Amino acid sequence: LDLASRGDNSLDELVIRGDIEDDAESFFRAFLTWEVQGRQLGLKRLAVHAVAPDSLCKPKPELENVVCAAWRSIAKTLLAPAGFIIFSFSHRRQLQLAFPQLAWLEPQYFSLDLTEYG
Repeated sequence: LDLASRGDNSLDELVIRGDIEDDAESFFRAFLTWEVQGRQLGLKRLAVHAVAPDSLCKPKPELENVVCAAWRSIAKTLLAPAGFIIFSFSHRRQLQLAFPQLAWLEPQYFSLDLTEYG
C-alpha cells in the first residue's frame, strides 16, 4: 500500500484486506507519511478486512493500546469529514480484540461488518 505516491485526494473509498499480525506495522506506516505532512487523505470510507491465523493470540495490552491509538489517529486526521472506518473479520473471535470495540466507543468514526467472510 503506497499512499504517499498519490498526489491527489481523489479516493472516496479504500478496501484493504490484511493479516492483523503480520501486516499491521506496514499498514500503519503507509498512513504515517500523510499524517506527518498534515495532509488529509479525504477517504469517505475505509473498509478493513482483518485476516487472522487459526492460532490468534490476544496481544499484550500495550500493543492493543498502540493499535487503537493508530486507528483513532487515522479516523480523526486522515478521513474526510463524516468519513468512517468499517472493520470486518475472518473469525468472530477477533471481535474480542480491543480495536473492534472502537465501533461502540466512537460510532461516528467506526463500524463493524459482522458478516462471517471466512
